[in-house]
Amino acid sequence: MEPPGRQILKAVPLLGLNKPGSPDNLSAKDKRYHQQVEKALGTFDSLEEWADYISFLSRLQKALQLNEDSSRTHSTIACGAQVANKLSLCLSSRLPNGVHQKTLSIYESIFSSLTTEALNSELSIWLPGLLPLLSYCSISVKPQLIHIFKVYLLPYIKQKNLRIISKPIILSLLPGLDDENSEVFGDVIDLLDTFKTNLDDDSHFWQSMFLCIISNPEKRLGALFWCNRRLPQFTVKSPQVLACLTPEPGLLIRSFATSINSSTTMNSASDIIVVRGFFDLLLSHLPLDSPVFDSIISLKDKQLLILACSRVTLKKDMSLNRRLWNLFLGPEPDAAEQKSLSRSQYFEKYALEGLTVKLLSLVQSNSIQDTIDAFKISLSIIMDKWEISTLITPKLFSPLLQVCYESRNNEEILASAHAFFDGIESSYIWNDIIDIIIEQDSQRLDMLDFVLRSFNFNEEEMITVHAPLAVLSLLSKAITEGINSDIITILELLISLIPQRAYGPLSNTDDNSTASPIPTPEILPIVRAFYDQSKASDIELPITKQRFSASVIDMLTNLSISYLNQVPIAYALITILCDTLKTIPNEPEYVWTNNKLIDTLLINPLNTDNNDQVLLSFALAKVFSIIHKSLTVVEKEKLLKLILSNLSVALYSSNPADYQVEAVRTIYDLELSISSYSIEAGLVELLLKLPVYLRVRAFETLWTHSTSIADSDRILLRPLQLLLDSLDIKDDPQAQAVISFIGVSLKNGSSNRLLKLITSPVLEFEFLQADRLELTIDDDLNIFTYYMSTVLNVLKTNGKHVKEAFNNEFAVMDNSSKLNLIKQNDWDISTYKSLMLSVIERFFQLKLDSTLLNDVKALDSYSNSIQISLQLLDLLITGGETVFAKKFYGLINVCFYYMDTVTDNKYIIELIQIRVLKSIFRFLELADDSNLNHSLLHVEDNAKEPVIVSFIIKGIDRAKTSLLLESWISLLTRSLYLFNDAVFSVLLSLNDAIIKKIEDNFASITSFEDIDIVQDVELSINILVSGLEDFLSISHSFLMRSTLGNGSEKVSLTTSESGFLNTVIQGVFSIESPAIRTSAYNKRYSVLLAFQDAAKACFNIWSWSDSKPQSSKDKFRLTDRSLTSLGHKLKFRARKLLEALMDLERQEVIETLVEISPSDDITVKLLHILDGGRSHITLPHLFDSILTRCYPQLLDDQKKSSQTSSITEKDLSRFLVSYFNSIDIDSLSDIWSMSLQFFKDALAHASHFRIIFPECLKICAILSNKLNASKLRDQKKYKKELADFFSRLLNSTVSTKGSLGNSESEEKEEDEVKESTPGVEGVIIAQDDVLDAITVVLEQLDSILQDSDKVIPSVNIIITYLITPQIRPKKLGEISMKTLSLLEIIGKRHPIKPWKTAVFDVFMDNNFFNFSANKMKVWNSIISLWISNDRERISDMIVRITPTASSTPGIFTWNENSEIESKIGSLKRITYLLLIQPTDFFLNYFDEIFNRIEYALSMSCPIAYRAAIIILLRALTLKFNELHLLPRWTIITQELISVFELFAYKSQKELNSIPNDELKLLLNGCKLLDQLLMLGYDEFNLQEWLYISNSPDVINGTSSPNLVAIIDRISKSFDFTYLKDEAITIEAPQDSLVPLLEGVKDITSITKLRLFFDSLSLIHYERTYGLYAVDIARCTSDILTDLV
Repeated sequence: MEPPGRQILKAVPLLGLNKPGSPDNLSAKDKRYHQQVEKALGTFDSLEEWADYISFLSRLQKALQLNEDSSRTHSTIACGAQVANKLSLCLSSRLPNGVHQKTLSIYESIFSSLTTEALNSELSIWLPGLLPLLSYCSISVKPQLIHIFKVYLLPYIKQKNLRIISKPIILSLLPGLDDENSEVFGDVIDLLDTFKTNLDDDSHFWQSMFLCIISNPEKRLGALFWCNRRLPQFTVKSPQVLACLTPEPGLLIRSFATSINSSTTMNSASDIIVVRGFFDLLLSHLPLDSPVFDSIISLKDKQLLILACSRVTLKKDMSLNRRLWNLFLGPEPDAAEQKSLSRSQYFEKYALEGLTVKLLSLVQSNSIQDTIDAFKISLSIIMDKWEISTLITPKLFSPLLQVCYESRNNEEILASAHAFFDGIESSYIWNDIIDIIIEQDSQRLDMLDFVLRSFNFNEEEMITVHAPLAVLSLLSKAITEGINSDIITILELLISLIPQRAYGPLSNTDDNSTASPIPTPEILPIVRAFYDQSKASDIELPITKQRFSASVIDMLTNLSISYLNQVPIAYALITILCDTLKTIPNEPEYVWTNNKLIDTLLINPLNTDNNDQVLLSFALAKVFSIIHKSLTVVEKEKLLKLILSNLSVALYSSNPADYQVEAVRTIYDLELSISSYSIEAGLVELLLKLPVYLRVRAFETLWTHSTSIADSDRILLRPLQLLLDSLDIKDDPQAQAVISFIGVSLKNGSSNRLLKLITSPVLEFEFLQADRLELTIDDDLNIFTYYMSTVLNVLKTNGKHVKEAFNNEFAVMDNSSKLNLIKQNDWDISTYKSLMLSVIERFFQLKLDSTLLNDVKALDSYSNSIQISLQLLDLLITGGETVFAKKFYGLINVCFYYMDTVTDNKYIIELIQIRVLKSIFRFLELADDSNLNHSLLHVEDNAKEPVIVSFIIKGIDRAKTSLLLESWISLLTRSLYLFNDAVFSVLLSLNDAIIKKIEDNFASITSFEDIDIVQDVELSINILVSGLEDFLSISHSFLMRSTLGNGSEKVSLTTSESGFLNTVIQGVFSIESPAIRTSAYNKRYSVLLAFQDAAKACFNIWSWSDSKPQSSKDKFRLTDRSLTSLGHKLKFRARKLLEALMDLERQEVIETLVEISPSDDITVKLLHILDGGRSHITLPHLFDSILTRCYPQLLDDQKKSSQTSSITEKDLSRFLVSYFNSIDIDSLSDIWSMSLQFFKDALAHASHFRIIFPECLKICAILSNKLNASKLRDQKKYKKELADFFSRLLNSTVSTKGSLGNSESEEKEEDEVKESTPGVEGVIIAQDDVLDAITVVLEQLDSILQDSDKVIPSVNIIITYLITPQIRPKKLGEISMKTLSLLEIIGKRHPIKPWKTAVFDVFMDNNFFNFSANKMKVWNSIISLWISNDRERISDMIVRITPTASSTPGIFTWNENSEIESKIGSLKRITYLLLIQPTDFFLNYFDEIFNRIEYALSMSCPIAYRAAIIILLRALTLKFNELHLLPRWTIITQELISVFELFAYKSQKELNSIPNDELKLLLNGCKLLDQLLMLGYDEFNLQEWLYISNSPDVINGTSSPNLVAIIDRISKSFDFTYLKDEAITIEAPQDSLVPLLEGVKDITSITKLRLFFDSLSLIHYERTYGLYAVDIARCTSDILTDLV
């Protein structure tokens, strides 16, 4: 490679646009002349030092033999194209001034020698080299350059050619105007004037000037100074004005629009000067009232200009904002002129419409940024000038809010909308809100709902003035046109805004006009008039506060009365009414009443629709709380009855989520309005009207939901006694509901409350006092008997549980009379049992006086009291009773009959069944003392199961009521004790029956279906779950007894265990007692299957309840609050059963739960709840389950899993990861030893445990995180142990031979092993599992290992054994996405040398660019990381892109196709690296890349190689700043010209048979040209005239016929239409600029590009005119696509 200085002078393809002639017809003298010139040019190739440039140029000048005598005599210059090429290179910006001056002197000689015709014909050869010079040459060179233009060029260039080069000439001269104080400023001005004069077409000149301003940000400063001096005033129509606006007036507008928002890359400091300068120019030359806006400039262009000017507000520059206000508001009005417009009128006439239209268009665009900008611009415009705000705010506010509503999910737009909303005056906001209220359009109401919920309405004026007016408007509209749920929602939101201080106190007098309600028809006119006049700063409510309060209450009351039959609406209105009345600051003595409302409520009949009854009662209760002071006693009682009657639906509803919580709370809230005695009486009357089962359900609702209410029992005593009265009738089936209620109360923890209520009345009798010695006839013994029988009946209901409650519950003495009684009698009271025993004892101590003994009736009452007391005593002391057994199978047959009976009165039938079952219970109680148990499991002929079992199964299945279901469960559990060991034969059938019934009841809840009125699904599930718990506990106890009876320990069900010791043990058992082995196996298997089914059912209930279920929207009567309460109850029961199962068979239950949901966090959560957060209880069982499946020899038989579940060790290990992740940090010390021992066992027997190693790695990462977050005393020790273990585990996971199934040979070996050893399937680790695990731990490798010396070897192992085997040339495309992700993570965190080598090997593979699109996206990131860490690699690639030298100096050869392909590959890789890295990332290598390109192009390189260079040039021009490209444009443009010249001079026949390589080169050249035109770099704009027609004439199709532009020349010179190949479609620019040939990788003929050649000039003009932005991402993507 040669020194850098030589590279800029290497020859590049020639630049002639005219076809060179043949030198064969030259004379001998001319041939010698040509040889001398060629010899002089040849000396450029041997350039060594910078100082030799001038001497070389002198030799060239001498060889050209151009002297002053040869003025205008040469028709051509020898080797003109080559000479122009060398001279243009000598004008590089990197060369010193002296070289520039010497080069210009040669240009002077050439221009002075050429004839006028020759100069015009070869203009495209000589002019391109001069055009860029003025932008970077020194001040000493500029006069010489200006002299050349002034003396040698402009006077001799013909007018038609001046039109062609008008834009490049203007662009080349504008840099000379950047500094007004420059010495050459005036000369450049004069030169431009001369050019304009010679052009003799002012319109063409100005249109070209505007195009330069639009497309060249760097030249706008000079253009500004020119326009300041030469741009005409557009306030009057003059010839110069018309010239500027013809043929396309839009260019003027766009030049101002782009300049006012100017942004440059090379000289950003001048941006503010340009913006301010053009803004001032706009104000002075083109104000908005200019007549050209009315007649010449289109409205659309005017709107474009207004929007562009408005965007300056985004810069937050006050100087620009002041200019904007002057533009919009115009000059200050002249007082002397009566017809002059005010500034507000000026804005309204000239700017308002255009600004409104463009802002609304901008805010509704698809671009999020445009929408945000629109909000910001609108806010700035509205905030600063009231003249603008008053006119534009009404037009913008509503549409902008609509856009905000439609984009409510976008946080950025919402934030901008909030800022805009906060800047708007309240009157504008609320005027629009009231318009929406009056229109009542559903869509706009939805928007209003969103606005009221989302925006800030806390301003004092809003909440005290505007919100009240909005409420009045809404209510008046509702009075006249009706109301619906949407309007009510809006009303609630509006009223919630109004503070108490906005209301005035209500008055009882009707004659006070300032406090009386406003008539409804007058409200809207008052509001409208207020907003029409509310322009002052101080705004007050147009009515008094008292009148506002009165009007709101009056209209709400009228609406409530009108809609009382539409309960949901009435409820909402009454709620609003009551809340408003509470908010109004009335006087303490004020009592609000409304006779019309009271009369309407009292005469309103009871609603028969259950859906509405409850809501109606809520509404009535709210009204009652307000008006109760104004009601008479009779009215209060009537209203109370009405409320309770409607509430009863919720109390006895079978749906457990039907407003029960709310209904109970409402009843207790009534105590604030009426005495508790009245409420108690009302409840008793209500319960008396209900059937017993509904009565119990209603009271149970009151009982359950009043627990948390203080002193709640005060209204429950009489209703409870009413319930318990049904226990008096012996064997009354209806009493079963009460008995069931008592049992549930005892189980649910409310037994003390129940016992306190039933025992308290007994202590109130006077004869129990210590000073009483006898009973008299005046003592009310019947009441005493009643109270005692009540206690007795309760004690009889649930004997065992009630007795336990009486024995264990402490007696509560909650008043002084009870305490005095106990103290007087010196009773030793602790529990209710001791209390009742004391009362009985005291009663027995009393004597009878003569009057009582002589009165038969009184004595009979006493006898009854004694009898009850004795029964109560017997129950309390003994608690045992005997029942006679009857014909068992007869009872069963009768019950079978009832079960098969079909009737509508199923409840009655089931009560009959309960009677029968009582008899069966009595039979079963005696069965223990007889031999009947042997016949219970007798199987009839043709029957699958024993009669009793079929009987119970069918009974449980058919049972509807919870009462009957409880009886069946009781029968089942009592029967089990009679079955003994025979229960195992029917265990699964009975278990399935209970679980199926549980699932059916649970499904009716989860599906929200309508439930039969006789059913109580919640209670039924409780009964079934409790029964299932008892059933499984008893069955398991039989199993344990059977196992102990056989003298054996826990029998393992594992049949695949191996090992000598185990084999011996199995042999011993099989020899000694084979029958015992088989029987024990079957028993245990049956029990475990039953446990699994029960655990699964409980898991389903618990998981549903834990998921916080919500009611279905179509179920009106379901409430989330009551549903949540139900979920908690079900969840509690399911958990209790699971806890019981865990106590019996913890390991089997754990495996079952994991099997149900191995990857769900809910299982982990449930296990933590079951073990009480003590992970050290559950974790050993998980370890044992895995050990059993991997290597059971490590466990004792007692710890081995039965393996009845189908879960594998892989599933268990995955669950173990989730479980470890959930373990609390404080539990680490408890689980550390057992966890480490498990891992040690796994490593010690790696061949058996290898399948779970990936999960073990993840667990290590989890433990490391928890250790780092903990503050354990042994933290350092734990970290060291973990690091050591992790290193060994990682090495064993990835490096052991055969651990991964990668290669074909390994896969074959694996198949052979599986065939020969059926049980070895889990030994091979799935590669995806390993990759997933490594991906997880890699991100925490430093944290786990704690030592960088350990990290690098670990990463090295991963690369060596996981990644390197996959990177094979033949299988490169098979690299998985997970492997690529792993490569990416390593690159981000540990880019070590082996990783760099691995990535480099893949990148250098010839198949690298054949990856799929998804994989290439990942590779982009990987290669980016790699080259960022190994940047020097690109230097090696750069060296490889040039050909090797031959033995002959200066001659280079392209040896063979392989070398060409290699170098093309290097070019593609360099291109790829440039594209995936940020701009200017490889700036240090920029010059070297270009030097190599120049060097390669100087040789005769192959077409395919040139095509690859073109792609590289696309990347270079895209990924390097324009500033760095300045010295390289000559090379780029000349190579691009040479590509098109290759085809421009071919014949039509030759074009039809172009080789594929040349077609590829042409396609790439077209793409490069298209990209450069899109990017619009200033320096390239100087040369674009060589490729396309860039004059304004192109829009009209009147461009010059002189085809200098090579693309136009190709289009015009050849006829591509006769071929059948369809041309590639070219899309016109739309939202952004994208490559015209995007996605086109190959073409089959040149005719495919016909439309590209024909339309490129026009499309480029449209791009410039449309002011579109370039989509850089699409350009980059297109280049990447071409590399593949």
